[in-house]
Amino acid sequence: MLSCLIAPRDTARGARCCRLASFHRSTRRSRRYPSDTTDAQWAVIDPLLPDPAWLRGQGGRRETHCRRAIVDAIFYLVDNGIKWRALPMDFPPGSTVYNYFAAWEAAGLT
Repeated sequence: MLSCLIAPRDTARGARCCRLASFHRSTRRSRRYPSDTTDAQWAVIDPLLPDPAWLRGQGGRRETHCRRAIVDAIFYLVDNGIKWRALPMDFPPGSTVYNYFAAWEAAGLT
């Protein structure tokens, strides 16, 4: 279920974080912000996120960014009240985070 490599703050190094990791580039991001999800929180959130269209056979590209990093970026934005373009560099680009957020919002997940 959990599958992408992140250097977590509160678990053993190299724990897997997102069920789609085998399809995106491997990135390591330290778990440094108070708004980052814990493994227990992520275990609840991950199954709630919809499968991407390409995985359901509806076309589209494979995801290149870790979903946990996307969720952590959204939580960081909410926690700090910053602009999308002001995300720290260790998160995926702000436009990418916004696109995921908008798609999940349209699907009624937020």
